[in-house]
Amino acid sequence: MKLEQLRHIIEVSNTGSFSQAAKKLYMAQPNLSRSVKRLEEELGYSIFLRTSTGVTPTPKGLALIEHARLAYMECQIMADTKKVEKSVQRKRLNFAALRSRNTAFLPMIYQKYANSSISSVCLDCSSMDEIIQLIISAQIDFAVIETISPFISATRTKLHNLDIEYHPYSNSRIYAAVGPHNPLYEAERTTLKELQSHTIVSHACINGDNSMNYSVILGIENEAHGSIKTNSLKVFNQLIYETMVVGLVATPPELFQTICEYKDIRLLNIVDSDLSVEYAWIKLRRFPLSELAKESLAYHLETFGKREQ
Repeated sequence: MKLEQLRHIIEVSNTGSFSQAAKKLYMAQPNLSRSVKRLEEELGYSIFLRTSTGVTPTPKGLALIEHARLAYMECQIMADTKKVEKSVQRKRLNFAALRSRNTAFLPMIYQKYANSSISSVCLDCSSMDEIIQLIISAQIDFAVIETISPFISATRTKLHNLDIEYHPYSNSRIYAAVGPHNPLYEAERTTLKELQSHTIVSHACINGDNSMNYSVILGIENEAHGSIKTNSLKVFNQLIYETMVVGLVATPPELFQTICEYKDIRLLNIVDSDLSVEYAWIKLRRFPLSELAKESLAYHLETFGKREQ
């Protein structure tokens, strides 16, 4: 097994096509196919399932590719020690969040360091896969993620298998957020059935990924009077405040009041739902946090590291 072969199977997995991978690798497709085939013969199993519509990793192939990503990226870092040392000397801070709708984490941390001499990059990612790729390729120091309660165990297992640490620091129920124009505004609580008579606005991906769409997870997406999706937190809060829609958020009420610009928005308990969201920060196990990363995490956890009982 050679390092270049690891790069080959990673690129084929990324593109789902031998021809597209060959273009990105600047090599002839037959040579790429032979390289992967030799690796499969060496290992004694198929890495990819080849069909007329493309290629997909086999179960054994997927496990190999995940390890290959780690090995290849680590070799790249080791081969470029001078660049890494220079980056550390410049006090680099790279971090990301998985849809920072409820944390207000990115703008606060970025503002803290934006006018300093520190090299800082902050990313607001739309999927867990995007976060994982940034983590395992050592492009970020850490990330903040949120996971809905039924999927916590699977998320922890997946990250553990990729040698990524998982550190939970906060959790919250899912609340119904209403503005002063909503008929539920004076209520103290609500139910899923009651919410179905309203238009639900979701702060979620608009590309069809519903893994963090609370209305879908709660089972009211198709039963509600109407449904709106937005990937803008500003628009999400504005719709709740200025119209009769109901939003779904996973932030304790006292914390929500500190990060939402509209102080008249109220959060109602959904009494017949026990779903919750767990917040955690994650990092690649083999690389320790820099002092700057520790400082920024401490700054975040001091404000947002509160747990509901």
